[in-house]
Amino acid sequence: MYDQIEASIPQWITYMNSHNINAAWLEELTADINMEQILQNFSTQIDSMLTNVASVLSSTVKGLITASFAFIIAVYISLDGKRVGRHATKLITAYLKPSWAEWILHVCRTFRRIFGNFLTGQCTETVILGFLMCITFSIFKLPYGSLVGLLTAVCAIIPYVGAFISSAVSIFLTLLVTPSLVIRCLIVYSMTQFVENQFIYPRVVGSSVGLPPLYTLIAAMIGGKLFGIIGIIFFIPLAAVAVELVKEDAAKRLHYNKKHIA
Repeated sequence: MYDQIEASIPQWITYMNSHNINAAWLEELTADINMEQILQNFSTQIDSMLTNVASVLSSTVKGLITASFAFIIAVYISLDGKRVGRHATKLITAYLKPSWAEWILHVCRTFRRIFGNFLTGQCTETVILGFLMCITFSIFKLPYGSLVGLLTAVCAIIPYVGAFISSAVSIFLTLLVTPSLVIRCLIVYSMTQFVENQFIYPRVVGSSVGLPPLYTLIAAMIGGKLFGIIGIIFFIPLAAVAVELVKEDAAKRLHYNKKHIA
């Protein structure tokens, strides 16, 4: 490209001079510009862009493959969960001390019960939030109330963080239809989400896993800080399991102390 451009410049100047066009500016411009350096920089940028694109595509393909295998494994475990549970119980009982085996199995049963309750409470909370958002949008005469309610319910599966996603989409939809209602949409959505986050979510989800509302908020904040979205989703049932085990251990210790003191 550089050689071709360099060879063509004199022809361009000759053509312009033959038509009585002042080509002095072109000569000055080509004299000041280092075309070779420009093309080298352009080539470097193209190489970097292609490398980044290839890296993104590779990461995306790897993520899709991993997600596919994870989904297939999850389906097999769900379909054959009882057999997997029996095998795991036999292995734990056979290779660990009886006290350790009993404790590990108890922790697993506790986590299964609490996590199941957490999923039930989370689904209940998403339905409540979706209906609440639909009603408030209808009361304040904002567009797409039903769509915003459905979107909010879907995004609410991710505790606390999903609210930002659904709010951004609802504001964008309002901006497309009636730009003058954007501020009202932001206020209504924020107030509804605030009431739900502070009063409804901790009570519904917290009661389903046996956590007080304050502990639920603290667990979600700590999990989000440590592990992001995954931490927000899983840290609440993990905290509930930890609290349940601590309560049981404390009750045993108190009973033991009372027995020996008496």
